[in-house]
Amino acid sequence: MEQIIRQYRVKTVFHMAANNDNRDTKGSPLSIFEDNIRATYSILEACRRSCIDRVVLASSQESDRQLHKSGAKMHPYGASKASTELVARSYVESYALPVIVVKPDNVYGPGDLNFRRLIPSTIMELLRREKLKFNGNPNTERGFIYIDDLIDALLIVGDTRTGSLPSDCIINLHARELHRIGDILSLLEKLTKTASKKPHTNIEIRSNPSPKTLAISDWQATVPLNEGLQQTIAYYRNKLAPN
Repeated sequence: MEQIIRQYRVKTVFHMAANNDNRDTKGSPLSIFEDNIRATYSILEACRRSCIDRVVLASSQESDRQLHKSGAKMHPYGASKASTELVARSYVESYALPVIVVKPDNVYGPGDLNFRRLIPSTIMELLRREKLKFNGNPNTERGFIYIDDLIDALLIVGDTRTGSLPSDCIINLHARELHRIGDILSLLEKLTKTASKKPHTNIEIRSNPSPKTLAISDWQATVPLNEGLQQTIAYYRNKLAPN
């Protein structure tokens, strides 16, 4: 990593990669800790030795929910992301490494092939006319950010000319609105124009304004959920089409 940084004279490093498998707790969590924690300190150490101008580290709001919500269960993924934030903080405070941690709401859009996640798995099941496997709480509210909006935010954060961002800050990227998971499932059914074998209560999509303020004054999520989901469905319809 250090050799690559020096060879190509990299000034800003975006560390977006992670193992986000937080559902299966039957197997060993070692791969999650190895992929997320070890990879993070290895990258940060390479950046420290190479005098990088800025490091943008992706974390997750899932760690906050598991740490601070009463009765929430701490999964290995949440623990690993909370740990990477502490590792980043140590590099900032001990070595003055300019690290900015970005914690977005749930990101969705074309290109996501992790079919253990809500939106990709639901679209795949609907397009294949399979029974929906979602067994969580449909009343849970979450924010959803389209991938293009996330990229816009990351480019702002990674621009070292953005002088108003201190090198030790944590930036929460929030969707414009919060939506019930049950409403997301109903909307996906409508947009894919298929009927699921598992009945859902037909509820009009309602949303609540996100209760938290954005930390980047010149960014906001702009792609409406309906539009973003339509583009996402079109991607999976093409991707999953038989050859």
